[in-house]
Amino acid sequence: MISGSGGGCFSVYAPAAQVVLSGAAQISGPVLGKSITLTGSAAIHQDTSAIGVWAGYFQK
Repeated sequence: MISGSGGGCFSVYAPAAQVVLSGAAQISGPVLGKSITLTGSAAIHQDTSAIGVWAGYFQK
């Protein structure tokens, strides 16, 4: 969980966990989770050139 005004530039790889961003939390990078919940003005910014970063995970 990232809340308030926290955030950063990183990858989140948590296929078995719930990812929660709330408040004004911001992530710049790919996010993979069992579920992803955004509340408030939380946001995920994804570089479209890295769209297939975990493509192999979904091809199992």
